[in-house]
Amino acid sequence: MCSLTAATLLNDTSALVALSYYPHPLLDGLYPASKWRRVTWETVKHSQRGSEMRERATEMLLCNYPAPGVTITPASLWMEEGGTL
Repeated sequence: MCSLTAATLLNDTSALVALSYYPHPLLDGLYPASKWRRVTWETVKHSQRGSEMRERATEMLLCNYPAPGVTITPASLWMEEGGTL
């Protein structure tokens, strides 16, 4: 599946999605900030051979759901409009 097709499907889904990428300018167009939260961090590349001075890399997680600490209360099937059972 090409990146454009995957992005189109993922932008339209109601599922909760987290994608792992290395930052790239094209991602801003494929996954708009209005829909996708970005979390970035710097880490050491573990895929390198040898143990001398490992290269560092910035990694990014794209999430289409709120950050932890933001509570989403699901509607209950048994709750009445006023919030009582």
